[in-house]
Amino acid sequence: MNRKYVQWDMFVAGAEAPDERSGRAGEARRIVLADDDESFARPLCSLLRRHGYEVISASDVNHAREEIARGDVDLLLTDIYMPGNRSMELLAYVNRERPHLPCIVMTGRPEAASAIQALRMGAGDYLPKPFEFDDLHARIQQLISRAERLRVAMRALETLSSLLPELELRRQNSTRARVDALTVTRAPAAVAAASADQRRWDTLSEREREVVDTFARTPTVAAVARALEISVHTVRNHFRAIYRKLDVRSQVELISFIRDRETRLGTASSACRPTR
Repeated sequence: MNRKYVQWDMFVAGAEAPDERSGRAGEARRIVLADDDESFARPLCSLLRRHGYEVISASDVNHAREEIARGDVDLLLTDIYMPGNRSMELLAYVNRERPHLPCIVMTGRPEAASAIQALRMGAGDYLPKPFEFDDLHARIQQLISRAERLRVAMRALETLSSLLPELELRRQNSTRARVDALTVTRAPAAVAAASADQRRWDTLSEREREVVDTFARTPTVAAVARALEISVHTVRNHFRAIYRKLDVRSQVELISFIRDRETRLGTASSACRPTR
């Protein structure tokens, strides 16, 4: 079997050159490889370069951070146990400064705790050593492709966001035109309904109107009684008279009458207002 594990130097000599480049048209994808184990990093760099990637090797967290900070990095391959990375400081830096940069964590001491921590900190994958290069390569392509789709979507979102003010203005103009058309069509009916409501409202006494207005703000009998400083019994007596005069049968219908009256008054007022 021609199985190439990126744990031994010998796999480089046996690796076949790729048939196609891994980068954008005319441009290689740029990978930062952060690993202090030279016997592992050197052959892996060679294989990645043979597959069309531009690889920058960093043996500690500070060097890796400097390369990432320069920008134009497509993916980070990082070990866990290396100088300056006791608590995955490199992943924390990427998650804070370059949250959309794809990351693959590699480790020769895989643990469930470190895998969970890495994924929670934004790593796209967690790969125990040793591993087959073909497996790593497939994961690299998958993460870079996903990141590229995300960049395209974000650019489209930015474009859409820049158009939102104009789209909102058009929507408002369209809504205003429809409202004006409906107002002209429904104006007679709205005015008639508002007039009928007003006639019923005019039959209420001043105290009964106070009860209704207070009930609209505090829709319980006890709350109305406290607000008007009268007894609950008196409020109920007022309600009986209000129900009869407004032709409603319950508190629910009374609330509906109040809301409908306000709406109809607003519609009738708009219909009677001269257009500009």
